[in-house]
Amino acid sequence: MAITVQNHHVEQFKGNVTHLAQQMQSRLRGTVTTEMVTGALHNFERMGATDAVEKTSRNAATPNIEVPHDRRQVVLREFQWASLIDRGDQVKVLIDIAGKYAQNASAAMGRSWDDLIIAAALGDATSKVPSGTVGVNTLSTVALPASQTVAVGTGGDSTMNIGKLLATKEQLLSADIDEYQEQITFVLNSKQLHELLNDTKITSADYNTVRALVSGSLDEFMGMKFIRSERITDDATNYSAIAYCTSGIGLAIGRDVTARASERDDLSYSNQIYLEYVAEATRIEEAKVMEILTVM
Repeated sequence: MAITVQNHHVEQFKGNVTHLAQQMQSRLRGTVTTEMVTGALHNFERMGATDAVEKTSRNAATPNIEVPHDRRQVVLREFQWASLIDRGDQVKVLIDIAGKYAQNASAAMGRSWDDLIIAAALGDATSKVPSGTVGVNTLSTVALPASQTVAVGTGGDSTMNIGKLLATKEQLLSADIDEYQEQITFVLNSKQLHELLNDTKITSADYNTVRALVSGSLDEFMGMKFIRSERITDDATNYSAIAYCTSGIGLAIGRDVTARASERDDLSYSNQIYLEYVAEATRIEEAKVMEILTVM
């Protein structure tokens, strides 16, 4: 409940509200594959690579190339935010308190999108493979393999450095991703961004580029789009930055963010601000996702 709204009463504070420092919108939602879906479950279809075969004689039999395919399954989850504004508080406040609460709620929802995507990159995915029997599928859990992790000591030290960026890009390219058709996104925190500036291997040109990244005036380096996020995970010892291709992570949206403001006659006609959405994310392809470890 909006108990602390009394702190904004005009007899105590001037007529404005400054939001506490916080991320105000999703930074990652636009960097992944997004599908609007219907139902409680959704499948991201996967199709494996095939090879052409040589025709060795005239009028040869037409080959039947078996195309490998499976699915990544997600179970959609519901997320919501709500808070009450007492009618008495609204009379005592000169600002549009309902509007400020709505902004605060929107920021909370935006950050939760990023949490979904980060968790999908590093967590277990659910694979759905035809069992051979019509209508029957086999579900299994798929972890991000160790080969997709850049170790803490890569590049000569435990901080974020050029060597770790090069190792990340090399691993992604070794999977023969099409970097000309889809974006590679690199998500790291402010500490890791500043560590790049202290990398002794960095050239003067690189230094200027990284400095621009830190200041926010540039978002690309080494062919990757860099996004700062303080929401990347840690294990109390190391931070886990992530890098991924657009098609490497899927976001299934059953219902996008909807907002309502209504009176609650059961609660002295207080105004209730309410937001909700239904979604879930998953890693679609391991070869297109990387974890980059640095010491905290």
